[in-house]
Amino acid sequence: MQQRRHSFIECKQCGDVAKIAKNVGNHWKEVGRMKLPSRQTLEKILDDLWRKRVKERDGYGCQYPGCNCHGDGVEAHHIWGRGNKGSRWLLDDGITLCFRCHREAEKHPRAFRQMVEDRYLGEERMTVITQAARAVCKWTVEQLIEIRDQLRQGA
Repeated sequence: MQQRRHSFIECKQCGDVAKIAKNVGNHWKEVGRMKLPSRQTLEKILDDLWRKRVKERDGYGCQYPGCNCHGDGVEAHHIWGRGNKGSRWLLDDGITLCFRCHREAEKHPRAFRQMVEDRYLGEERMTVITQAARAVCKWTVEQLIEIRDQLRQGA
């Protein structure tokens, strides 16, 4: 018996989302269209777009002082953690790091945030993302679509 895994794809032109099933043999079959993507689907799309924009902005290079890693092995790191919905998709809340530096940043978050403020953001921009991170947010699907459109435009 073949296992099926449901996934979603997004039309790059209109933003419509189709639910698809993937067979084990790598054959894709569309199983239904949705008028509006679900919150969960939109959040995944936003995370992917945010990650792409942060890496592009940083030239796909680790931004940790003294590290010269570049290329596909870099990761986008949230300065205030992705659990903070108010700052989750702000580009200023992201920085590109290699795997090793990403783990260091997670071990010492306060020291890392201070370094980012001192070297990259400055006090004013850090204050803005800190306030956004501390805000309690419940985004509507329409607001998430607006954020998606802004990230697509590189805003």
